Amino acid sequence: MMEPSKTLHINWLLLTLALILALHAGNLPIWVIIFSSIFGIWRYLIEVRQWPMPKLYVLVPITILLGLGIIFTFGGMLGREAGLAMFMAMLSLKLLETKTVRDYMIVVILGYFVVGNLFLFNQSMLTFILSIPPLALLTAALIQINLNHSQTTPFLLKLSGKMLLQSIPLMLVLFV
Repeated sequence: MMEPSKTLHINWLLLTLALILALHAGNLPIWVIIFSSIFGIWRYLIEVRQWPMPKLYVLVPITILLGLGIIFTFGGMLGREAGLAMFMAMLSLKLLETKTVRDYMIVVILGYFVVGNLFLFNQSMLTFILSIPPLALLTAALIQINLNHSQTTPFLLKLSGKMLLQSIPLMLVLFV
């Protein structure tokens, strides 16, 4: 049975990835959104109902079918849309094998990358503002994963916001 803190980890990740998926809804084929949502729900049910994690013989055919679907959807062409679709599908699949703290951290880091992908499609101020909540949630998830005990949501969000504010000078230096 998974300890309560690991349940919090997966809940934070699922909430954050759902928000990221919603932000990318206009950039992804509808079937990728549907499958990513199904994988998220499946992972939630694994946690809540204590179902076993899917075996490799289940995940490999799903992975192959998703890859083929992306190849056929985009006509074998590689590009930002196809890359994002593949990345989001594989990130959603990664949830189905996430067990250890290392796995959770990998998913969070990949989540940062997917948020950054928003700027490949639009560099407006609105995109920047919309990217702040998932960044704060990802940072809060990272904080929760690294703590030995669970914290309240307001504490995590406050600390996350504080860390993001402290990173602004570095961000500006790197931007210039």
